Amino acid sequence: MSKNSDNSCCHNNSNNNNYNNDKGSFSPSSSSSPSKQQERRNSRDNNNNNNSTTNWTKRYPTTLPSKVQLSISKVPYVDTHTHLHYVLDKLPDKFNVTSYEILKQDHFPSNFESCINVLCDPLSFNSDEIFPDTYLDWKKMANVPFMYLAVGVHPHNARDYNNYIENNMMQILKHPKWIFKKVF
Repeated sequence: MSKNSDNSCCHNNSNNNNYNNDKGSFSPSSSSSPSKQQERRNSRDNNNNNNSTTNWTKRYPTTLPSKVQLSISKVPYVDTHTHLHYVLDKLPDKFNVTSYEILKQDHFPSNFESCINVLCDPLSFNSDEIFPDTYLDWKKMANVPFMYLAVGVHPHNARDYNNYIENNMMQILKHPKWIFKKVF
């Protein structure tokens, strides 16, 4: 997965853009013109690169609270909005977290019961083909015992919405671990 330059939870990986990992920003391909929002984001990143995700993590080193610090209650809880696939994308090198099970075992409080992991990037909707058998594969996420899933297109990716994306979402929503599937 890629890093987003505005520190938001979802990533814009449309086919019209090329992601530049070194600068933490997108650069439009020659076949498309950038949106006004993307132009502002690129301008901001070029003028003040301290706002990029990469520099944010350099300025504020990532730390994880201990399980003891998180275990302030014994009441079981469900986290209703997570992006654990993005967490795993950022943690392996520094914390040796390579699976959802290790993440839960080593870093979640004992009263954590389950979560709803949200997929909001259209790239996630066919991740079973792009990233098969990895933590980014939605089918693998659906097999994690403590994880339920929600799917939708984040407003950052609204311009990428089309019939193909909708059909992929509809296929995914047929899986029994998806939340809100009754809406459709």
